[in-house]
Amino acid sequence: MIHLYYGDGKGKTTAAMGLALRALGHGMKVVVVQFLKNGKSGELIPLVELGAKVFSGKPQTKFFREMSEAEREEARQVNNENLRKALSIPCDLLILDEACAACRLGMVDEDLLRSYVEHDAPLLLESNLEKPIALNQKEIKHSVSQDASKARHLKSDFREEPICSSYCAPMRQARMSEKPTLLDKMDGQKNFDTSEETRSAKPEIVLTGREPLDWMVASADYITEMRSIRHPYEKGVRARVGIEF
Repeated sequence: MIHLYYGDGKGKTTAAMGLALRALGHGMKVVVVQFLKNGKSGELIPLVELGAKVFSGKPQTKFFREMSEAEREEARQVNNENLRKALSIPCDLLILDEACAACRLGMVDEDLLRSYVEHDAPLLLESNLEKPIALNQKEIKHSVSQDASKARHLKSDFREEPICSSYCAPMRQARMSEKPTLLDKMDGQKNFDTSEETRSAKPEIVLTGREPLDWMVASADYITEMRSIRHPYEKGVRARVGIEF
């Protein structure tokens, strides 16, 4: 099914990444594409560590209004490359973050994105199937290097008692049984299976952004509007690390 999270309020990407975390927790294969973003948002590190494939922009990406035409063309090429690579990977959940704005601003191949979303079958591209490795994994980790201590905390092995004893104790106990546990599933998420058996079903798709296009609204099974009633930005409070990004 197709999810659409839109509106002028906070929570669109937050909801999408929360869904990604839930899917990963059930051993599902998750691919995230972020348009018009610089790959510095804090949730990307734990998602990558849990097995998600993340495709995002370059760390130095500017706001669209600040870009020259040459910079916009370069960003457009990166977005299209990321989209094509992401669509070449079979998955259970595909998140297209800021797809609304990217399409509305002409910063991604809308025809390709739309054909994938509206197609009844998975419509996988064949390029990059031999190496389903997410683009910019190193850049994602490097871009948050100044918050390395936080990152290490987020990436801590679930088997370490001091980090999350209340959560991990039952999981470790379950791990001793014969049945595979969540940790076993996580251990096997390093590489996605690209066999034909995994490519038969269309993934769950999430679209986010302020202003969706008409075809997105028509295609969506879930539509949630994030409406801003009050926001600290109105009082001059700037985006905060760990809260807004």
